[in-house]
Amino acid sequence: MPMQNRLSLPRWAIPALIAVCCVVFASPAYGKGKNRGKPYIFKVTNLELKSGVPARLEAEVRKQIGVAIDDHDQLLSAIEEGAPDPEKEPEKFKKYLERRKQKAYKVNVEITSYSHEVEQVDRTRRLIVSVSMRMFGETIPQRVMAFTGDGAATIKIDIGKKLRKADSRYANEEAIKLAVADAISTSIVKLKAGPKKSKKKRRKRKK
Repeated sequence: MPMQNRLSLPRWAIPALIAVCCVVFASPAYGKGKNRGKPYIFKVTNLELKSGVPARLEAEVRKQIGVAIDDHDQLLSAIEEGAPDPEKEPEKFKKYLERRKQKAYKVNVEITSYSHEVEQVDRTRRLIVSVSMRMFGETIPQRVMAFTGDGAATIKIDIGKKLRKADSRYANEEAIKLAVADAISTSIVKLKAGPKKSKKKRRKRKK
């Protein structure tokens, strides 16, 4: 009789082999690699700085929003390559999202207020930077308003007799970073809660 090829493995190797097979053959629900398991796509399309907010902050705001979304365990910053065009093929794109258990949103961001001031506290000089912002999200491709998310942060740092550019840069960066995180957190909470159900008032009948 011809001899059959057999693979002999020690007992300790069998569980590891089973685990590897499960990883190889399991089909992901949606996403690939670092994108797997992220149900929301936040595509930031517009950033507006309200009156009184310096234009020099725009680059830092965009940077912190991008970093926050990319590092978030539930968010993607862009629609993946190969997806149907939401403008040209809206129905196909909707089905694409359904298969992947994802939802996509066009997000507008407003920096609503900003302040930068130095105060004297006893013998200590302190820089105080405050940032407030708001996010608006509408569904893709239907363009239905889906959520708003407010965020705010205040940073206080002790400084020397002279205010350095490095002090302002650091305070701005940290305040914007915290405000962005706050706005994103608020937005996700509202998305998970879903739209508010309107309560119809019942009219009392007169006897």
